[in-house]
Amino acid sequence: MNGITHVRAAFETLAPEYERHRRQNPCFLGQRNILATWLDPSYDRILEIGCGSGDMLSLLTKRGRIVVGIDLALPMLHATGRTCRAPGIHLMQADACRLPFGGESFDAIVCMGVMEYVPHAIKLVAEIRRVLRPGGHAVVTLPHGHCVPRRAGECLKRGLRRLTGRSAAENLGEQFHATSSVSAMLKEQGLRMEREAFCCPRVLAWPLTRLMPSVCSWCNGRLESVRWIAGRRHLSSVYCLSARCGMRRRA
Repeated sequence: MNGITHVRAAFETLAPEYERHRRQNPCFLGQRNILATWLDPSYDRILEIGCGSGDMLSLLTKRGRIVVGIDLALPMLHATGRTCRAPGIHLMQADACRLPFGGESFDAIVCMGVMEYVPHAIKLVAEIRRVLRPGGHAVVTLPHGHCVPRRAGECLKRGLRRLTGRSAAENLGEQFHATSSVSAMLKEQGLRMEREAFCCPRVLAWPLTRLMPSVCSWCNGRLESVRWIAGRRHLSSVYCLSARCGMRRRA
């Protein structure tokens, strides 16, 4: 089973859980609040890559005349279809690295929590650049690779794998990109960084996040209201960025 097939199968299984819990997830809400302040008041066409169970689409329908949501997992799209019935929403199953759209098709693209599951992130960035019109807006969120609690949890996982000879937990092949490498990929593809933010602080790491997910989610969610913690890079688990598409080069 290759990487993309494995990710699709995993998220097909996770679809019911996403549909039940994601709207109340503090980490999702933290990202949504940031993106809501960054998105322009109105666009003609918006694409959400990795729309999941459609929790972001309700916001996007207020910003775009036409909103297209794509996801690799068909059950996620079925969940979206049950909850998002506003006019102008179009859903389809598609690979983020092979978008089924012509060049310069969208005014804005939202990509939340997808880059970490793509084997070659540069291909995703290239596709975003290809289908975004000149001057178009891209907002992306991904795990912050230098979050100290996350790195501590990853070290524990690696140690357990060495001791047992097997995976310590379900592994979807997440890639934890450094913020500098993400910036470099954007620049290489002609996307100009406008702003960045760090959100979703956490102090609890794996295996507590696996053994007591509800407790950890509650605790981490409360950290956003603590002024001296919220926004601290070394405790923030999510990196958010906003970029604009430059003008096309003439042949």
